[in-house]
Amino acid sequence: IADHGHTLIETECYPNAWLRAQGLLKFKTETPKSMVDFDPTSPVFILDPGRIYLNLKGRFAQGVITPGAEAEALLARVTEGMLGLEYPGPAVGGSRRPVKAVYRREQIYQGPYLDQAPDAVLHFHDGFDIKGAIARTELFGRSPLTGMHTYDDSLFYVNRPGFPTDGLAITDLAPTVLALLGCPPASPMDGRALAAP
Repeated sequence: IADHGHTLIETECYPNAWLRAQGLLKFKTETPKSMVDFDPTSPVFILDPGRIYLNLKGRFAQGVITPGAEAEALLARVTEGMLGLEYPGPAVGGSRRPVKAVYRREQIYQGPYLDQAPDAVLHFHDGFDIKGAIARTELFGRSPLTGMHTYDDSLFYVNRPGFPTDGLAITDLAPTVLALLGCPPASPMDGRALAAP
């Protein structure tokens, strides 16, 4: 099983450069080396691979954004900005826009630790490798890397005829393996056992 596929990188995209240009992300130095250089007055930042975090009061020790209307307005602004990014070169993966969709955490995460998940996640077109780089000031560029993950073509192989695959989710893997080994699942555990021994 794999939770992602692979493809070639055509270009990398550095959305933190957009946040910096908008004044939404600041650092204590002009050439930050790591998130240690993060200016705590910054309202938002993006980590690999395209995880958007609002600097919320109550979540981060020096949070500056109030949960509720202020957070929603900021997330809407960032979402609109990310969806509006456009690559100046030729189309990549059929698009010049690197971001295919922006998912709110409630759309893709669940469970008792939902509040620790990113506020939103960027889903990008194949060929655009979204990076959380902080030292980059340009929106697009390249590194020596040649391959990237994809999310529309993850795979699951099974050699058991008639194995149920309808509605298969990655969270079903652990309960299924435990069931095949004759072990009871931990409680609570996401997913469901799709086969018995």
